[in-house]
Amino acid sequence: MNKRSLKLTVAILTATLVSPFTLAATDDNIIVTASRLNPTSAGSGIITVLSAEDINNSSASTLVDILDEQAGIESWSYYGVGGSYANVDLRGFGVTAKQNTLILLDGRRLNDIDMSAVDLSTIPLSNIARVEIIRSGASVLFGDGAVGGAINIITKEPARQGSRGYLKVRSGSLNTTTTEAGISDALGAVSVNASFNSTTADGYRHNNTLDQSNVQADLRLAQDNGEWYAKFGSDTQTIGLPGGRNAGQLNSDPRGATTPDDLAEQQGKFITVGISRFLSDNSELVIDTGMRDKQVHSEYSASAFDQQLKTVSLTPRLKLHHRLAGHRTDTLMGIDYYDSTYSDSYSGGDITQASLAAYINSNTRISEATTLSAGLRQQQIEMDKPGGSSRRSDDEAMVTLGMTHQGSEHITLVANLEHSARFATVNETYGGFLEPQTADQFDLGMQYHNQSGQISATLYYMDVENEIHYDPNAGMFGSNTNLDPTRHAGLELGFSQQLSPALKIKGNYTYTQARFTAGAYKDNDIPMIARDSASLSALWSTPAGLKSIVTANYIGEKFFDNDQSNALPNNIPAAITIDAKIDKQYQDWNLGLGIENLLNEEFYDYGIAGSGWMSAYPHPERTIHVSAGKHF
Repeated sequence: MNKRSLKLTVAILTATLVSPFTLAATDDNIIVTASRLNPTSAGSGIITVLSAEDINNSSASTLVDILDEQAGIESWSYYGVGGSYANVDLRGFGVTAKQNTLILLDGRRLNDIDMSAVDLSTIPLSNIARVEIIRSGASVLFGDGAVGGAINIITKEPARQGSRGYLKVRSGSLNTTTTEAGISDALGAVSVNASFNSTTADGYRHNNTLDQSNVQADLRLAQDNGEWYAKFGSDTQTIGLPGGRNAGQLNSDPRGATTPDDLAEQQGKFITVGISRFLSDNSELVIDTGMRDKQVHSEYSASAFDQQLKTVSLTPRLKLHHRLAGHRTDTLMGIDYYDSTYSDSYSGGDITQASLAAYINSNTRISEATTLSAGLRQQQIEMDKPGGSSRRSDDEAMVTLGMTHQGSEHITLVANLEHSARFATVNETYGGFLEPQTADQFDLGMQYHNQSGQISATLYYMDVENEIHYDPNAGMFGSNTNLDPTRHAGLELGFSQQLSPALKIKGNYTYTQARFTAGAYKDNDIPMIARDSASLSALWSTPAGLKSIVTANYIGEKFFDNDQSNALPNNIPAAITIDAKIDKQYQDWNLGLGIENLLNEEFYDYGIAGSGWMSAYPHPERTIHVSAGKHF
């Protein structure tokens, strides 16, 4: 990093006491404030918090399906087996969703510097304490790539005393078997939490088998003024890649394999080591460092392709409780350093990317009802590619300003302004370096809540400059490019209501508009983004431990990937799917029966097309599974 960036980093950190920030977060009942201080805390912004109970009370069987039930989120996948190879889209970015939605595990970035999506199927549901969906305000705390928002998956902490554990087995259609196990134990000052997950499946289509396993552990050493901690994990996955189906094949043989020999094998591991210290009653310091390694071997049409990506990071941060102009203020500041090395069998050498950022983030409570918020991050990226004249350096500032106002005992208002950014991945720069993508966003939210339920509404409006996207009409063969200006806007509605002691309903509706505002595609929709989506769930439970959940999901039609001109005669059709689950809790045992796609809907949520051709990736029809689990 150059001297200018280092000086700017120091300047930001020394400005701590004059800047307020951290925006409010929402769950089903209350408005909460989140920070990034602890390894198990989220970023700032308008946040939906899904607890472990919410996850257990969902009819979904994968984390991706659970996220699909939330307002403002749309997912799509190529193969529909076990939640693998899924892409999660916050606020309408289509095929570049995986570069505009930041995925975090215990507050640490999982997104890599290539174009691959984070594989959420490797995170066991049974080991998730909560999930925080941050729809705005995440860029200051977590950096580039959170233009649409961020999803922070927080794993369970070790038991502080005694021991506990669980074992769960699920088996069903498509020869699918999933095993989850975990144990948490404490012995004096030392505590540990470990989890294991394994899934095998034939898959819906030919050449669609899945074999994956994952293990994670969290070790803590408590001390009088803080703790030492170490987290580590590894995962392996082998999956068949059956390819897309054309229109005729969708009708005659949707389960067939267009590429019967293609496959992908992946191995990954990570470790994070850190220390937290209370420096005083009003200050806490966290210093941690991490390493991630991912290796992928793919075989396409009898040719092999290998990738390796290594990332090391250092992320110290400090939280202060103080007064600013006489008002109570919480301030968080820190430095994020990431150094990644990417290599593949085609590049002819390593591509490196180093990122250095400093941020500051504060809340100032100016009255009992009103909190003002502000934050600033300055981030610099340097990328080096093989060959001469192949170095690129970019700087971007990310800013958030917000206010939370408790209008009455039951009504909360939230407003937020954000300037965010993302930098091109290594894959997107093969044809040449690209300008950073930037976005200016405004959010306005309202929530009414009482003892029996809540209703919320959020409006957002985002102007994006230099959006990084593949344009099939750029050059002779198409290329990744900076698009003309685009606009993303929408409405997110949600509600939950306890109708009786036994019956609770909840649902949401999202309207999304993502359009080009200039250039050759002016007024056209960005492909792969549905205008309308909705979800409705009913939960019925009894004191005897019997529980049933039914969820209906709707996703509207959308333009095929590649159809920036909006000129193709057909679109990806709308679909309605219904999932159901019945659980029986008996002492420490849990027995379950689940049905996905109850109505046997034939559908797909990803397809790419051009003049006279199309290729789509169909999802399974009705599937059934049974499960048994025991806590001890």
